Amino acid sequence: MTNLELLPTDQAFADSPDAGDPVCTCSRCGEPIAEGVVPIRVWDTEHGYREWRYHPACLGLQVPALDDC
Repeated sequence: MTNLELLPTDQAFADSPDAGDPVCTCSRCGEPIAEGVVPIRVWDTEHGYREWRYHPACLGLQVPALDDC
């Protein structure tokens, strides 16, 4: 199990676009999150809406291919 740690350098966003949308970028690496990738999302709604979204690999997660399931 991996514990998610928000880093001070992670970018927070005020929107929540779908994966594949050009503005759906990773909070950690800044690269687009492609269609077909399921981003890991974290929300803060207590201090106004903020979202952090990540490629699973940017959080150290290994995601098996569908063929491996």
